[in-house]
Order: sequence, then C-alpha cells, then structure tokens
Amino acid sequence: RYFRVTPALAVVVLFATTISIHVSNGPVWNKFMGINELLCDHLWWSNLLHISNCLGTPYTCRLETWFLAADYQLFVLSPLLLLPLFYRPRLGLLLLAGVFVLSTVVKTADGFFKQIHPEVMLYEGPAGYRHPSVAHINTVYRAATFVV
Repeated sequence: RYFRVTPALAVVVLFATTISIHVSNGPVWNKFMGINELLCDHLWWSNLLHISNCLGTPYTCRLETWFLAADYQLFVLSPLLLLPLFYRPRLGLLLLAGVFVLSTVVKTADGFFKQIHPEVMLYEGPAGYRHPSVAHINTVYRAATFVV
C-alpha cells in the first residue's frame, strides 16, 4: 500500500513545493500559495511518512493529505483488530465494537468540549474555521469509519 500511494503523493508534494506558486498570479494566490510552498519546503517528509496529520493542521504541506495519513496509520494498526477477528471471532467483534464506540465517544466529547457544532460547515465564524483542523484529521476520530 505504501508503494502504491506514496509515489502519487510525492508528485503532489513536489508540485506544491516547486511549481504551484507559479501556476497563477494575484495578491490572494501569492499569499496563500507562498505559505503553502514554505510549509512544503520544511515538512515534505511528513507527507511521505504519512504522519502529516500528527503535526496539526497549520503545519501540513497540503491540507488534503490528512486523509492519506490517517488511512495509512489505521491500515498499519489494522492487524491488531484483524488477527483477533480471524483467530477468535467473538473477541475480534468485541474489539471492533469497542474501537467504534471509543472513537465515537472521543470525537463527540472533544466536539462538545471544544464547542464544535455538527452544522459547523454551514456556520460562518471562528468555530467554522477551526472545524477541519480539530474535527477531521485526528486518526482516532477516523477509526470508527475505518472499522465499519
């Protein structure tokens, strides 16, 4: 899986690091793409190791790559759930259910304490702005979806 996904990701990181700043022009484009290029210059390695979501949103080379990192981390940890499911099906199902419930409870509690509303994607304001950084990129939050 690493060798299938990482070369394409490397091309995206290479593009973001070198070429993307020159694709267009304008005050907003240069402001945001310049920051992106600077982050990619310093943090390109975190994308190739699939740990960019562990560094936090402001420090990712490309915001969209959080999903690849979370998915790969869960893939690496999946034998911890699949082996018990194969050898002891009851224990495996119990572990899957436990991971699902734990992930859901952690994400819900975190959303409650950080005051992230479910309809935040339609909300204009500070809570809507921080939503992607705190409600999506954490690997634990994605575990419920992964075990389904």
